[in-house]
Amino acid sequence: MTSNQIRGLEKKYFNIIADILSNPASEVKKNLLEIEQITRSKYVNLHLLWGKKNKIDIAVERLLRYHLYTKVSPVGVYASPLSPDVAIELQDVILCLDAKTIDLDGNPGDDKYLNFGKNQITFDNIPLKKSTSQIKSQWKGLSFPPQLEAFDQNGKPCLTFFVNFCYEDDKSTFKFSHLTISCIPHAEVIKEKKYHNNIIQNYKSWDYIKNGQFTNLKLNPIIDSKAPLQNWIPVEFEFDDDDNKIVTSYIDPSISHPLTGGLCLRKMPKKSDKMWKVALWGNSARIYKTTIKNRTDEKGQPWIGIKEFKIGYGYPLNKKTKKFLSSFDDGYKVIDRYAEINLLKPLQGV
Repeated sequence: MTSNQIRGLEKKYFNIIADILSNPASEVKKNLLEIEQITRSKYVNLHLLWGKKNKIDIAVERLLRYHLYTKVSPVGVYASPLSPDVAIELQDVILCLDAKTIDLDGNPGDDKYLNFGKNQITFDNIPLKKSTSQIKSQWKGLSFPPQLEAFDQNGKPCLTFFVNFCYEDDKSTFKFSHLTISCIPHAEVIKEKKYHNNIIQNYKSWDYIKNGQFTNLKLNPIIDSKAPLQNWIPVEFEFDDDDNKIVTSYIDPSISHPLTGGLCLRKMPKKSDKMWKVALWGNSARIYKTTIKNRTDEKGQPWIGIKEFKIGYGYPLNKKTKKFLSSFDDGYKVIDRYAEINLLKPLQGV
């Protein structure tokens, strides 16, 4: 299947998902308002007795499953365990959909990103080099190998879509803000000239090699007191309160990366552990929503790969969130995201 055909299918199913969620005849809005109302009324129990910060992840995932399964025509089960929350076989594609929840009170910066794991994408981004040191040309960087196959055994493309549910939980009450529907381009599309396999902005977290994970024991974590720092190459630095330079990562030239065969980067992820660990790969990654907003279909016609709607009963966001979003860097320019959210069309529904 060509990238042109895939771009056409991405547009087709993006519009289907957007219609399912925003159609005035749909009960999605009603269900979301019920989730908000119940979460607010049961807030004390949810917060104090259950103690879970993310109080709606299960509810919104359940909502997406129900409305998607009842409004498309599945022809089979996608059996791979390496997939997002929802993965179903349709006549022409494997439709993968993931529910994301963002707390604007605790993580307002996440609103500008799409966050994902390796099981939620099909494209192989070029490795990221967090270092800007003199060894940058030698270190290959950290990879983020996709675990969702680009095509199933019958040649159907696996298409990936996200729905972000943004809310505010200030430890006293809960309120919805808005939702974002997005399409992450397929591996064949990311190879095209527009993207050049390079759309990941950064890694939200890294994975490190654990003790005994590989047969080469030299890859194991090394306790700080026994680390041969004099034999390692300093890469990244930070400064303490007294303006002293502190090395935060090194290249360990005595070992090769078990996946890439290149140089290995050692970091101390938790200072309390006092262990220098080898960075294996990115654990979770993120891209700016604006990176994939402007798309083209199989005929070269433009379409928008992001749709957003206001949800909830209209409770205003708190002052702290408003202040942060009012001066918001989306990676390209500083915008008033708070004003943008207020101008969004309300989610329609019964």
